[in-house]
Amino acid sequence: DDLDVTVECTTGTYVRALARDLGAALGVGGHLTALRRTRVGPFDLAQARTLEQLAEELVVLPLDAAVAASFPRRELTDVEAVALSYGQKLAATGRPGTLGAFAPDGRCIALVEDAGEVARASVVFAPAGS
Repeated sequence: DDLDVTVECTTGTYVRALARDLGAALGVGGHLTALRRTRVGPFDLAQARTLEQLAEELVVLPLDAAVAASFPRRELTDVEAVALSYGQKLAATGRPGTLGAFAPDGRCIALVEDAGEVARASVVFAPAGS
């Protein structure tokens, strides 16, 4: 018999292993006959495109929009944006997790994360003013 299952999980979850383990626990064996990812973070099937659609028109979500949809925002001053774009640390915000650091003009400068009293960039996308 087949079982249709919807799994909501975090990155790193092996859905195939879940099927195997569920089958083993039930004593019947288990494997996947189909696997369809319907969402990754804030992006769901409404934003998905087929290969044929992409071949006709390649539409890429701008970096600023992708970061804004995926991470909480940290608004920067002009001075902070320049400092961060050149690898300098900023004062910590006290907010947990990774934040998208945005310049006053709306551009995403980096992804930052607090490390004690400072916020460090895990990736810098573009120097401020470029």
